[in-house]
Amino acid sequence: MNPDLKNALSELKVSLSHALGSELLNIRLFGSQTRGSATPRSDVDVYILIRRQSPRIVSDIAGISLAIDLKYNVVISPLVFDVEEYSENKRLGSPVIESIEVRGEEI
Repeated sequence: MNPDLKNALSELKVSLSHALGSELLNIRLFGSQTRGSATPRSDVDVYILIRRQSPRIVSDIAGISLAIDLKYNVVISPLVFDVEEYSENKRLGSPVIESIEVRGEEI
């Protein structure tokens, strides 16, 4: 992982933790970045687990992600689930959830 991406992910974690507090449960990197197939033009897939969705939380996540995109010249693609959505997708055997659980790396 290049230093800019590492710094961007570190700042993402700190900023989300500060903005969301106890609503933030987990942040994981997944997708091409963890499979080793990322190119310089690849986006950065980030799974974010929160207690419950709200318009404020979704807006905060989007704003923080955009600010980091611009600062580090990366494209963070947040995938946000609340606990209920996560549980339902896991129960249904979602391949995305399986991929995150198997290959995802905690940030």
